[in-house]
Amino acid sequence: MKLIVTTLLSLITFVCYSQNEFKTTPNGTQYKIIPSGTVGETVKVGMIVQFSQILKFGDSILQDSKIVGNQFIKLDSVEQPLSLDGIIKQMKLNDSAIVLISCDTIYNTQCAMAKTQGATQEQFDQQVPDFLKQKNKFIQFEIKLIKTYNDDSLATIDFNRIQEVRMAYQKKVQDSLNILQAKVNKPKYDKSRKELIKFLGTKITTYKKTKSGAYVQMIKVGTGAACTKGKTAIIRYRGTRLDGFEFDKNQIVKGVPPKPTFDLVIGSGGAIKGFEEGIAMLRKGSKAKIYIPSEAGYGASGAGADIPPFANLIFEIEIVDLK
Repeated sequence: MKLIVTTLLSLITFVCYSQNEFKTTPNGTQYKIIPSGTVGETVKVGMIVQFSQILKFGDSILQDSKIVGNQFIKLDSVEQPLSLDGIIKQMKLNDSAIVLISCDTIYNTQCAMAKTQGATQEQFDQQVPDFLKQKNKFIQFEIKLIKTYNDDSLATIDFNRIQEVRMAYQKKVQDSLNILQAKVNKPKYDKSRKELIKFLGTKITTYKKTKSGAYVQMIKVGTGAACTKGKTAIIRYRGTRLDGFEFDKNQIVKGVPPKPTFDLVIGSGGAIKGFEEGIAMLRKGSKAKIYIPSEAGYGASGAGADIPPFANLIFEIEIVDLK
C-alpha cells in the first residue's frame, strides 16, 4: 500500500529560529524533541507511524494536519536523504518535535539526485525556486507522534480520501509559493522591461502591443489570410537578444541548407507567450519584428546558456504559409 509522506520541497520557509537547544543529525538537519511527559510506546524500525504536522511559512501556517489529515511514514533501517526516520526513531508516542532543514541541504541533495537522473547543473538551477538558493534559511515543521500501525491495521485507513484532500491543499500551497516567487521576480521583470522600452525608443516609433506586453513592428504587411486561432502558421524566424547575440534561426541563407520551418498551431501554447501573441497579429506573407519582454518570454528560468534569466528577445518573423 502506498503511504502518504511529506514532500519536503513543498515545505520551504524563511523563518529564522533560535537553534541553541537543537541537536544536529549527520546530514545537518536540526531538531528538538519535546517529551510528552507520559509513558508512550517507543517506535521501532518496521512500524508505520502516524503523526500530525504543522508547517509554518514565516508567521503563516501553510499546512496543518487538522485540514489535510495526518502523515504516515514507515520506518526503514536505511534512511533516505532528507528523511525524518532518524528523528522519529528517537521519539515515543505522544512526543513532539520541531525540525529545521536548511535550504542548502535540500538544494544540494536534490541537485545530486537530479544529476543521477541525467540533469545538468544548469537545468537543475533553471527549475529550482530562487528562495531555495538562499543561505541560512530553513524549512520548519512541527510534528507529534499519534499512533503506530502494522500492515493489517493500516488497512482501516482510507488513503485515497487522504490523498484527495492533501492534493487539493498542496495546490493551495503551491499557489502561495507561486505568489511569493512572483514577488521575488517582479523587480527583475520591471528592470528588464525598462531596458526593453529604452531600447525600443532608439529603434521604432510605430508598433502594435500584445496583451502580454510584446511589441510588434510591421516590416511587410501580408495580404493573405489572418493568423487566427486553430490555424497553423508556417514560420521562418531569427531570434536575438537585445545585445544582438543570435541564439536561433531557421531563415533561408544563401548557400546554406535550410532548416525546417517552425509550424505553430496558433493558440495552442506551442511557443512563448509574446511570440505566439505577435504571430496572431499577422497575416500570410507578413514580415515583422516582435520585441518580447522577458516576462512574456522565457522569464526567470531562461533557456539554456544562450538565453539567460530575465532576457528580452527580438524575433524577425516571416509567415510563409498558413494552413
